[in-house]
Amino acid sequence: MTAIAIRTDRHLATMTVGYETPEVGSNAALRAVASHWRVSGILNARSGNRLEILSGIDNAFTGIGNQRPNKVSDDFYAHSLTSYFNRAAFAQPAAGTLGDLPRNAAVGPNFWNVDLAVSKLVAACRHAPAGAPPGVVQSPQPFQLGRPAC
Repeated sequence: MTAIAIRTDRHLATMTVGYETPEVGSNAALRAVASHWRVSGILNARSGNRLEILSGIDNAFTGIGNQRPNKVSDDFYAHSLTSYFNRAAFAQPAAGTLGDLPRNAAVGPNFWNVDLAVSKLVAACRHAPAGAPPGVVQSPQPFQLGRPAC
């Protein structure tokens, strides 16, 4: 049985987007209010890291910590907000034996984050807009699952 690397960043993605509204209208007041707004955003996404599942007990009576449990089922995940792992998929090995679950057999939760910003360009003089951020808006952050603990 081959061991799986501790850190396997299978999927990493970052995307940045930006848009500036064009100059609108012939009315000076409308142009000052509605023109030159900037909207930008950053998306960061990555797949989960490998996790080590440990039994928490020295079943082999070796004095060595971090022993692994036996694998009872291939369905490791509970698919709920209250529990990440399906505890019924693992069992304590018999006394005097080591567990059969391979190292780093489970994958932790994926991570994604979106940052948004809105700003207005304000002209310092007639032909030189300056990026003065009078109103920057931070988007609400999504709920993120951390590294699971049983």
